[in-house]
Amino acid sequence: MKKQQFPPQKGLYILKVKTEKHTTHNWQDFDLARLQISVGQEYHEGEKIKATIDWCAPRFESVQICVNDTLQRFNKMFELGLSEVEAMQVARSEGQAWIDRYIKLFSVIPHLEIKRWDTWKNNELYQSDRSKIDFLYKTNEEFKQSIDNNIMGIWARRQKMKPDHYPASRLNRFFSLSKKYLLEEITVFSVMYETDRGIDIYPGTVIFPATVFQGRDIDGAPDGLGKGYFCRTDFSRNRHATNLKVVPE
Repeated sequence: MKKQQFPPQKGLYILKVKTEKHTTHNWQDFDLARLQISVGQEYHEGEKIKATIDWCAPRFESVQICVNDTLQRFNKMFELGLSEVEAMQVARSEGQAWIDRYIKLFSVIPHLEIKRWDTWKNNELYQSDRSKIDFLYKTNEEFKQSIDNNIMGIWARRQKMKPDHYPASRLNRFFSLSKKYLLEEITVFSVMYETDRGIDIYPGTVIFPATVFQGRDIDGAPDGLGKGYFCRTDFSRNRHATNLKVVPE
């Protein structure tokens, strides 16, 4: 068990660990933290990413910053009507801009790696794991239903918020792109879990690949599937913060 005394968080926000059944593991059992960065989300910008860095720095021996940029091409294809090539270029550019914006803040972490989404896709494990994931979707009804239900749940929420942007006529397109998104996402996370034992630190809702067959061995699945460890976090305003210099949004 790691030492429990850590320096106080001094920024505008304090990062807090959320305790949730079946999804949150004890971060103190890990030497490696993976910060899963959803480029464009407000909780990965400004003072909140600074709070995340300040919290991680004294608690882990090493940190991987996973800039999950080009995965977002599927969203951009649907939302902006771009081709996959165009969407890839936009997503990659936004990922680089995020790194350029915040890389200096990470200098407080002695053992740091930056992992772009394409880094994982170029891993030697990716193609074999992707074949297994595709086969699993075709042959394992539980796996297929978990993905299909996730897609339809997202569709229902977005249609409720923006009905004009999500008419029934666009459902097939949305489903097709979302399926590609999730199969690629699950494959990459399986590669992550096979490559390094670490814990994913994330302030949003629980990342879908972290819940798929969690703690279970499934015939035909990649070795990493079900072997992820997840720590959901949240932010609160730091009432004791003083003399703050706000980092760029």
